Amino acid sequence: MAGNVTFDGCTFIDAESYVFNIQGDSETSYEGTFTVNNCEFINCARVFNIPLYVTGEDNPGAIVITNNTFHPVTGE
Repeated sequence: MAGNVTFDGCTFIDAESYVFNIQGDSETSYEGTFTVNNCEFINCARVFNIPLYVTGEDNPGAIVITNNTFHPVTGE
């Protein structure tokens, strides 16, 4: 998967599995930036499952997760 993805000001409600589940089998499984900003997660079982290796064109490892609100996360 490749590209820059941004979620800003979104609301996610009652997710039973991961809201963001980015899978890969190599160090370059995702190329681009992944940004989640000002989002609200309400009654979600799990939110993030992101591989360690995410690279951006100008910023290697470009995962930005800021200013989000997490109401009860119900999964383990």
